[in-house]
Amino acid sequence: MSRKNLLLLFILSLFVAASASIWIRVPGYMDAEYYFATADQLVEGNGFSEPFLWNYLNPPDSLPHASHQYWMPLTSIIAAFSMAIFGETFRDAQRVFILITAAIPLLTAMAAYHIHEDSRFALHAGLLAIGSGFFLPFLLTTDSFAPYMVIGSLILLCTARAVQTPKLPLWLLVGGLIGLAHLTRADGILLLGVALLAIWSSQVSRLQSTLILLLGYGVLMLPWWVQSFAATGSFLSPNASRVLWLLSYDELFAHPAAQLTPQRWLGAGWVTLLTTRIDSLLKDLQNLIGVNGLIFLGPMMAVGGYVHRHKPIVRIAFSYLLILLLVMSFIFPYAGSRGGFFHSASALMPILWALAPLGLHEMIKFGVRKRNWDRESAQRVFGTAMIILAGLITLGLYTVRVTGSNPQTPKWSATHRVHVQVGEWMAAHAGPGELVAINNPPGFYTAARLPSIVIPDGGEQQLKSVVEKYDVAWVVLDQNNPGLRTLYENPDAADWLILEAQLEPLQGSKVLIFRVDPRVGDS
Repeated sequence: MSRKNLLLLFILSLFVAASASIWIRVPGYMDAEYYFATADQLVEGNGFSEPFLWNYLNPPDSLPHASHQYWMPLTSIIAAFSMAIFGETFRDAQRVFILITAAIPLLTAMAAYHIHEDSRFALHAGLLAIGSGFFLPFLLTTDSFAPYMVIGSLILLCTARAVQTPKLPLWLLVGGLIGLAHLTRADGILLLGVALLAIWSSQVSRLQSTLILLLGYGVLMLPWWVQSFAATGSFLSPNASRVLWLLSYDELFAHPAAQLTPQRWLGAGWVTLLTTRIDSLLKDLQNLIGVNGLIFLGPMMAVGGYVHRHKPIVRIAFSYLLILLLVMSFIFPYAGSRGGFFHSASALMPILWALAPLGLHEMIKFGVRKRNWDRESAQRVFGTAMIILAGLITLGLYTVRVTGSNPQTPKWSATHRVHVQVGEWMAAHAGPGELVAINNPPGFYTAARLPSIVIPDGGEQQLKSVVEKYDVAWVVLDQNNPGLRTLYENPDAADWLILEAQLEPLQGSKVLIFRVDPRVGDS
């Protein structure tokens, strides 16, 4: 593919990404808010720290405490780098993610050209990546989607190249990229397994390649291991393994997390455990078809993958897909079906978009044989229709998720506006440094800059236990706490909580603000 076409593709991609970012004015949801908040801590010189607590897997005694014990740090580092250059607002953090997003179609076009050396198919693949469907808004916020999509797909491409032209420096590069992937997402370690599988199923120098691969990985991971050990006394996130023993997604916020044990997990029974995992697998497959494949692109991707199945990049990419499905469905079924698979499958998207025009080409060849189509005319019509349809679906999805019915008050910013409203009330009524219990501490911090802890999974007693432990002064309750539904509907139900305000956001349900009776915890 010519440099001119690549440049034009980048300019168009940058224009679309910049235009779409106009209505993405805040991080938008907890993951992105977490990365932005912790990036802000880095820029302010506070290091890897959290002025909030969003789960109790490794609960600290007080705030602030060591950050990135569940999510990995690279996305925060990228956002902090952007903020250090441009300024300390979300818009400043967002700039680098717009640039990364604009580069994805180029990577996709190069992947398509790597599979089948045809510039037209490469261009079509790049255009599909611009109309990226469900992924577009998530690429443009401070989340791991854009970095992981670039790093993950580069790993798959470089692994394929290293298998085809076995050179040890290539494996060093792959190892380093896997280190970056792991620093982006904890499950980035799965890509190390994919690379090792590629080495040991090929004719390359297996032992040497493995050692060089691990060297590259270790060099990139070592600084974080040292940082983690200094902060927590552990090279890996302490107590993160408790996620293995969840019996529902909301138990990620259980307190105390010590209750999440293998014995309790096994006590649920094999029928329950297996049913949950099969259900998760079905949801992940639905996401693969509907989200990754946009339904109509899925068959083209599958056909393209089948026809080019002998190409190393296709084999390696689909190996990763299979491993990801198994891990996200059977080991982490709740996290997987609630966004983990969507996040991690982003590494595959440049390869899948690259396969779609190739699959369409094969379908057209079938039509030429069976229906006597004119090949060039059919390729032009169906190729153009594929790109236009993907673009229209992307626009529709963006409108539903981001702008909503009124672009002046984007739906994407709805929860942020609620947190701002709560923060303004707290500024007028709460004392300095008083701790708040709320559903989304990272989001509340980005909006109000106030310390908070997460409302735990469960009912009133679980809430009271964290209120006593952390000396919480205020509880902010919305409708998203099933265990506290009675309290939400009957605010006088708990004698240790005093209703002080009921806020009515422009979008969404009412929010209740309780003051904790200061006698709570007194013996």
